Amino acid sequence: MKRTVLSLLGLMMLVLSLGAIPVLAQGRVVFDISFEFNAGGSKLPAGRYEIMIDRQAANVISIRNLENGKSIVTHYITRLGPREIEKPEIIFDKDGDQAYLAEIHIPKIDGYHLKGAPGKHSHVSVMGSK
Repeated sequence: MKRTVLSLLGLMMLVLSLGAIPVLAQGRVVFDISFEFNAGGSKLPAGRYEIMIDRQAANVISIRNLENGKSIVTHYITRLGPREIEKPEIIFDKDGDQAYLAEIHIPKIDGYHLKGAPGKHSHVSVMGSK
């Protein structure tokens, strides 16, 4: 009986640990963005967004509006070296009244560079909550 219980516990721990692998392979962060912005060829309204980077897929980033459930999928251009930050941060390229999602930084993993503004621009930083 003891052997059966221990075997079942071991099997449960194995299943639970395998279920954690996809979570560890992804970076998920949430941001409150107070302005309209461009990302992946789409114009997105101000709102609360979840940004997910699937580090197992080829350069894939998912951006989901948590208020209306709509999402887009885009690709990052390259990875950036990790930054010493405690909270997630995104950087927008600002060209006049147009904002372009240009960088995503998540604590303890690499940053990600996206296609930003096409011309001369300034930068705006937004800190995340997760």
